[in-house]
Amino acid sequence: MNKQYLKRNGRFPFIILLMAFILTISTFSTVQISGYGGETAVYIIQGQNIATVSDAVQAVGGTITHKLGIINAVGAELTPAQRSALPATMHISTNQEVELAQDMATVRDEFTIEAYSNNDGSVNWASDWAEIQDTGGASAGKVKVNPNEQQLEMRRANRGIMRAVYLPEGSQATLSFAYQLDKTWLESDYTIIEISTDDGSTWTQLDRFSGPASYAAFTAVSYDISAYGSANTIIRFTNSPSFSTDAKFNLDDVQIEYATDFVSTQVSKNVADTFTTLAYDNNEGSTNWLGDWVEGNDDGSATSGYIFLRQNKRDLALTEKNRSIQRTADLSEATTAQLVFYYRRKGLDGVEDYVKLEISTNGTTWTELDHFSGPNNDDSFQIASYDISAYISPNTTIRFTTAPTHMKSIDKLYVDNLKIDYMTTPETHYPTLINADQLHDAGIDGSNVTVAVIDTGYWSHPSLDKGSDDQSRVLALYNAITDQLETVDTNNDGSGHGIHVTSMIASSTETKAGNFHGVAPNANLVTVQAFDENGAGSYLDVIRGIDWIVANKDVHNIRVVNLSFSATPQSYYWDDPLNQAVMQAWQAGIVVVAAAGNRGPDAMTIGVPGNVPYIITVGAMSDNYTPADGTDDVLASFSSAGPTVEGFIKPEIVAPGGHMLGLMPLNATIAQSHPEFQQDASYFTMSGTSQATAVTTGIVTLILQADPTLTPDDVKCRLMASAHPAVDDTGNLAYSIFQQGAGVANAYDAVHSTASSCVNQGLNIANDLAGIEHYGGLAQQAADGSYYIIGLDGYAWSDGYAWSDGFAWSDGFAWSDGFAWSDGFAWSDGYAWSDGFAWSDGYAWSDAQMAVNNWVPQE
Repeated sequence: MNKQYLKRNGRFPFIILLMAFILTISTFSTVQISGYGGETAVYIIQGQNIATVSDAVQAVGGTITHKLGIINAVGAELTPAQRSALPATMHISTNQEVELAQDMATVRDEFTIEAYSNNDGSVNWASDWAEIQDTGGASAGKVKVNPNEQQLEMRRANRGIMRAVYLPEGSQATLSFAYQLDKTWLESDYTIIEISTDDGSTWTQLDRFSGPASYAAFTAVSYDISAYGSANTIIRFTNSPSFSTDAKFNLDDVQIEYATDFVSTQVSKNVADTFTTLAYDNNEGSTNWLGDWVEGNDDGSATSGYIFLRQNKRDLALTEKNRSIQRTADLSEATTAQLVFYYRRKGLDGVEDYVKLEISTNGTTWTELDHFSGPNNDDSFQIASYDISAYISPNTTIRFTTAPTHMKSIDKLYVDNLKIDYMTTPETHYPTLINADQLHDAGIDGSNVTVAVIDTGYWSHPSLDKGSDDQSRVLALYNAITDQLETVDTNNDGSGHGIHVTSMIASSTETKAGNFHGVAPNANLVTVQAFDENGAGSYLDVIRGIDWIVANKDVHNIRVVNLSFSATPQSYYWDDPLNQAVMQAWQAGIVVVAAAGNRGPDAMTIGVPGNVPYIITVGAMSDNYTPADGTDDVLASFSSAGPTVEGFIKPEIVAPGGHMLGLMPLNATIAQSHPEFQQDASYFTMSGTSQATAVTTGIVTLILQADPTLTPDDVKCRLMASAHPAVDDTGNLAYSIFQQGAGVANAYDAVHSTASSCVNQGLNIANDLAGIEHYGGLAQQAADGSYYIIGLDGYAWSDGYAWSDGFAWSDGFAWSDGFAWSDGFAWSDGYAWSDGFAWSDGYAWSDAQMAVNNWVPQE
């Protein structure tokens, strides 16, 4: 089949079938129609003008599906006979259809492991299971996990178990599980399921399972718990006070499914200690404590003295008078914080027997949060929860202190599963890496410039729905697959790729330090969906999307379009129909920013449409996980390199594209495939030239805000002239220009650049589109396989070009002859590469499916 797959340039596989002008045809979908016999397929047919093509298709009985005026083409369903009947002057290629997805999250426990910490859903529970009036843990006692049967078992009266979950308020939520009334149940035997939203202070009964019964089968049940959303929703199973010794309640597949909270601009983190290890240095949260637990007036040992960890119960015990223990956490990034733990009082006879809970931000001044005293004692562990947002600091310390008198070794407070949950707005770093933050401070934030993104769609989020001025800024959502405008609050990005790159361009989220997440946080947005939840789409839909953008550029002031996808070229750039549409957009005054591709580091791996010489093609670099240190940055190994088949130097620029943090719903296809890179319900980390392209699109937006009169060629010139190339210790280029182009983009310098007439010299886009002449670049390949530039010294690249372990970005590198290496000349048939690149019949499209972007390590 003559299929070509356009690659989505994130770090994940995204497939698109590329349609080209070809005379050999492949079948896509089969539908029987009358008239000419045979099965139909979907084609792109191109001719002199769209009217001529439409008439020709209708004359043979074909059905028109798309009108693509931007390249004088239509999409049509044709049988083989109908296709053969079309005039020989028509150029024809095939196409592919697409579908979409939904978004829900689950917490789940299937009890396959003998532990109370199992997380078998798409997200984690907020706590482990906690026993009620039982202390044997998951492997012993009357409440335990049976790993052989893979179920939870509850015996004896008043025994039970509970667990907490973060359940977004207002979200649709369903609790489901399977239960069994095992052994012999009397009429007085029952187990109840309850739910609480106030840390266990009050409970609501959802159901009651009662006898008489004998060895009943498992029964599956479900409950709508949408009304019980909270930051700490707890479900609890409890046996009745008269539960007989012969009865047993079995539980399996406990799950809560809920609509994800894709509105937060924050992520949750925690420090935690479940006391499962007999040591004071346990770090079981997403971040570490600042130090260990520190005892006061005791022996300092975790296993002896009057404050110690119980080996059999795995909890913290506090006894005897005038003892204390404390631990410190760095909450400087937090915006809100919650302290949560389980506790149980035992032997506290009166009000003078107590343990005091205190908190401090400086270790000197203490505030009492609670007082655990007698004569009340607990048959089982209780939950304690405190809002400690007022005590956020770099040195927030919690301390338990026993009473100064009366308490004895038999008076105890047990503490377990202690954690501090806090919310923080993460830093994305890339606006600072490219110095866009300096422009934001000066009011250059993308205002009054509209960015169009052709990708997998849009997902409503506060940081995208509104700009940094808190005004709505999503102007249009066009579905190129259905050829329909959708409402601006439509959530149609099942993949997650589109929302991820869009957030890097324009997220208006502001961190605690005052930094914006996006490069152009106040830009207006137009989203064009041309890919489905798997990143699959078609030439027909992508070209129709570009056609719509060009037709509506003046309506929405669209000045730049982001294309974060690529494919292996199958023809010269001027023969590719997608490239022709891209060139039409550039000629219409729209700056086109495209991904180089993720097939590096080898030479000649630039994809379509990044191989179009006129546009801005972007490679990727990484900060090497040290955003504050610019001396150890590296070029991303996956970043595709030039030159192109036609001899043009690509990419023009590189930008941050390693471990990039952006928005993504939990149930997006990418997030589901790689949950290890998901941060809460809103954020995801991924790498690729897709992300580098988005950063560059943001920079272009800032340039156009600063000077709206600039043409696409002007923008490209200033972007390249202000770039900082990577240099080694000797001041020479650390990477070839075929790898890094002009260097890493710098937003501040690009906006303040006055460079002009430094790119696309010798090229005439109107003649190119009209077929009058086409162009080649200055790159050549020597007999030894190395690449060089005709007439210029010092820019050779061989296969042995060394990858640097880290380099500095120079702001003073002198390019000899300016950017002459970016110029072009009229193409001649005699222009020969050493390996030869003769496209058979001018349209050598591959019959094989192309490999999509493979998963590569985060860089």
